Amino acid sequence: MNTQNTLITVALSLWFSTQALAEISANAAIVNDYLVDGISQTDNAAAVQGGVDWSAESGFYLGAWGSMVDFNAESEYETDWYGGYRFGSGENTAFDVGIAYYRYLEDDLGKSSDGFDFREIYAGVTLYENSTLKYWRSNDYVGTGEPSSRAKLSHNIALNDDYSVMLEYTRAMYQGAIGENYNHYRVGVVRYWGIFSVDLSYHKTDANFDLWALRDDDAVSANGNWILTLSALFGDE
Repeated sequence: MNTQNTLITVALSLWFSTQALAEISANAAIVNDYLVDGISQTDNAAAVQGGVDWSAESGFYLGAWGSMVDFNAESEYETDWYGGYRFGSGENTAFDVGIAYYRYLEDDLGKSSDGFDFREIYAGVTLYENSTLKYWRSNDYVGTGEPSSRAKLSHNIALNDDYSVMLEYTRAMYQGAIGENYNHYRVGVVRYWGIFSVDLSYHKTDANFDLWALRDDDAVSANGNWILTLSALFGDE
């Protein structure tokens, strides 16, 4: 066997062994309003969303996710591409670091809405599988050249096998023309049926500014918004 064939054989062996140790899952959802930290991305309208994730036993993962959006005359879809590494010391503490790229597309799905695409780096820690603190940072938020960062604390209270309560607090920090710092709060109840779930959550912020995503004041959940999410998760065991 020559050197080239040997290299091909080794590469194929590594590929198939990696696939054997990897997991692929997919998700789909319908939501009555797509919020990001209390800010509507769909002009208070419903959205269809979905994604796929690949994760290796080593801790590395890749994923893609998409949603309908409606915050300017051209952008109709958001696509998120991300990858990172999860590690930890068992069930008590787990860490997550990675990078995400957000691309906004026009109605034909083939043309980018120039100027809005941006990247974020993130890091998080989860304690006892139910409390997570996560931080995101971008130096060019939605193409403005302005920095932004977000810190999110979430806690999941499992009532039983079928119900859980979700608590969440976010501190969003913007600079320049984007807006101002604000707080976002969420409390919700999730009902599970196998791969399906229903999430009813109440969102509220203390934001009172015009963000790039807004068309009217109702797009900020300063007065409180009820969000209903119907979702399904496939391939995650």
